Amino acid sequence: MHPVTQELVQELDILFGLYQLVLEVTCTVTQGPKAEGAAVITCLDSRQRLMTRIKNATDKSVRLSRLFVTNNQILTNEKELVAEKKRMVQDAWNQVQKTEQVLMQRLTSHLQGMRSEMIDVNKKSRATEAYIQAPRTLAFVA
Repeated sequence: MHPVTQELVQELDILFGLYQLVLEVTCTVTQGPKAEGAAVITCLDSRQRLMTRIKNATDKSVRLSRLFVTNNQILTNEKELVAEKKRMVQDAWNQVQKTEQVLMQRLTSHLQGMRSEMIDVNKKSRATEAYIQAPRTLAFVA
C-alpha cells in the first residue's frame, strides 16, 4: 500500500472514531433521563473537545486527500478503499447531525420551559410586592 494511502486511511479511521465518540456523547445527553445542568454541561464540554480534535483530523485528512488525488502511483483498489472510508465518515457525520438536531430541540424546549418558569416567578413576585405595598384599610368598630 502506498504511504499516502496508508496515512489517509488511518486518518479517516481516526475521524470515524471521533465522530462515533461525538455521537455517543450526544446520545448520552439526548436519550438519558432528565439530566442535571452540571451533567449536561460536562457532556457538552466533552463534545466540544472532541469537535476540536475532529477539526484537526479533518484538516490533516484534507491535506492528505490532496496528495492522494495528485499522486498517479496509487492503485485502483486503494482508491476504492479510500472512497469507502470517506463514505463511512460521511455517514457518521450525517448521524451526528441528526442527533445534534434532536439535542438542540431538547435544549431549546428546556430553555423555553425555564423562561416560562422565570416569567411566572417574576409575576408572582410583583403580585406579592403589590399586595405588601397596598394601603391597608382600617376597621371601624361600632
